[in-house]
Amino acid sequence: MKNRFGLIGTGISHSKSPALFSAAYSDPAFSYVLIDEETFEDALRVVRSERIDGVNVTTPFKDEAFKNASERDALSERIEASNLLLFENEKIICFNTDYYGVKDSISEFGNDDFKTLIIGCGGAGRAAAVAAIDCGHRVTIANRSIEKATLFANKIGAASLELSEVSPVLDEFHIIINTLSSKYTGVDFSLATGKIIFDANYNPLSKCSGINSSNIYIPGEKWLINQAIPSFRIFTRREPDINAMRLVVNI
Repeated sequence: MKNRFGLIGTGISHSKSPALFSAAYSDPAFSYVLIDEETFEDALRVVRSERIDGVNVTTPFKDEAFKNASERDALSERIEASNLLLFENEKIICFNTDYYGVKDSISEFGNDDFKTLIIGCGGAGRAAAVAAIDCGHRVTIANRSIEKATLFANKIGAASLELSEVSPVLDEFHIIINTLSSKYTGVDFSLATGKIIFDANYNPLSKCSGINSSNIYIPGEKWLINQAIPSFRIFTRREPDINAMRLVVNI
């Protein structure tokens, strides 16, 4: 029986994932731990030594998780990143549930022909872009490295934009999905009015600043819980207590 799980990443002491997992399952046979390491190799070494059965993956390991997998699900292949690993003897099987963290969060606003801006082209940004494409949106990916954004945008049928050019054109979009810490974006969110702004961050120190009240703000906790639900199903093959999970993040 698989019963030992966790989260790997760097600087993850603020993570709500352990509390979410505890709320999802009252069964004491299950455990969930934080594995905070500087490198993916060190995190994997701890996983192996502690005989962890599966892990969620967060910054900055999503690309390495994908590259080191023995088997990949279809979403990980499309996104070129993974936020969930299962360990089967020597095999590493990767999945991507960040996709659902975005799709299930924005689908409630309808699948109209929205123009959607994705800020960032890391693992989270690529998952957001693919999810928005699948919702029928016209997607633009903004990134510091325009070459990286353009390469991925061309693959999925999106447009690309340099991050430094974003602020003046914010009002051209219906939905803005920020996957970068606000201190790194250089984006003036106060220029956006009447938009849906979805912030991937749920660390209070990282949230978008300058957002005015004319916008609909979707907090990072929404992404967190909507990716956690399918993650926990994959881990345990059991249904989580979703209502209890929502209480943890006040969603």
